[in-house]
Amino acid sequence: MKKLLIVTALLSTLICKSQNNIYEWGEGMTFYKGWIDTTRISLNQIDSIHQYLFDWPMDILEATSIWKIEQMDSVSTSKLDAFFVDRMSLYYSMTVPESAFWDSLVDFRIQELRSMYLAYSEFLKGFNDPEFLLDPSHPECEKYALPLNGNEESLLSAWRSLIDQMKENNGYPGLLESKYQEQLSSPDMLKYARLDLMRYGWWNCRNQYVYYHEDDNRIEEEFEKLFIKVERFDEE
Repeated sequence: MKKLLIVTALLSTLICKSQNNIYEWGEGMTFYKGWIDTTRISLNQIDSIHQYLFDWPMDILEATSIWKIEQMDSVSTSKLDAFFVDRMSLYYSMTVPESAFWDSLVDFRIQELRSMYLAYSEFLKGFNDPEFLLDPSHPECEKYALPLNGNEESLLSAWRSLIDQMKENNGYPGLLESKYQEQLSSPDMLKYARLDLMRYGWWNCRNQYVYYHEDDNRIEEEFEKLFIKVERFDEE
């Protein structure tokens, strides 16, 4: 299962362009150039497959990222809801090559999006009403959900524990502690506590239950089969 931690989101650099019967794309420092038979498949189909089926929908992050306490008072699911409807419509209307692999991949992406949408909905709604975070099907996350629904003392205690836990896996624990102490002395300390527990605590726990479809190598293999020829270029 992919670990999409809200603390970090490492997005691959995808570059693509097309010309006549040639499609070019890139991932990281590797670039590809492929020739297609336009009587079998169109460039638009190739581009749609590459953009929307290669990986989980990373652009969902644009509708769900909450990084500052200033954002907390205006959190809404409206962008997420619109994204879900738009992307689900796209999945259902996509024309893919006639094969069990591509048909099943579309189904997997639909299942994945539904799972992500549910989790992110709970996350965003939790800022306004933390009761949305109390889900008995995710018992491991109660250690964050309960203090987020509790009193000031339990919230601050859970925050302290979370910071100590994060310091164990941080290359600069001193800086993390300094930031914590600064926020602890702020008039907005409860907001900082809630934001950290939501992002680094509850979400990272809840994300373990999100379905992510992982079949990268097979997807790349099947994608290249759609071309007559593919050339690969690796940048030094």
